[in-house]
Amino acid sequence: MLSVEGMHLGLSPWRFELMWLEDEGLPQLIKEWWDPSYIFCKKLQRLKDYLKQWNCDTFGRIDKKIEVILGKITAVDLKEEQNQITLGERCERENWRKEFTSLSKLEGIREHQRAKDIWGGGW
Repeated sequence: MLSVEGMHLGLSPWRFELMWLEDEGLPQLIKEWWDPSYIFCKKLQRLKDYLKQWNCDTFGRIDKKIEVILGKITAVDLKEEQNQITLGERCERENWRKEFTSLSKLEGIREHQRAKDIWGGGW
């Protein structure tokens, strides 16, 4: 059996995430980050650094956010089964369901892109 225990695989390669295109503010941010005084190679490196930080700040770990939201929805569903749900909790659950739908769409875009990367397909 092959063991990868203790092996350092290094940083994962940087890639442009298609889900970023779902954020309407990205084009304006790229314009702000693009400094005309840099040579092209430096511009790309700087843009990459900004995009990595922006991705963390804007999207974060979508899979973890989905887990948390599903836990909240499940908790309210259980309360509803026991007839102990308030109107406020029903409204919160509806908002969580909308957020879940939005995050699921982003996760789907990300997973589709990763599958294309792995299997050599393209958009």
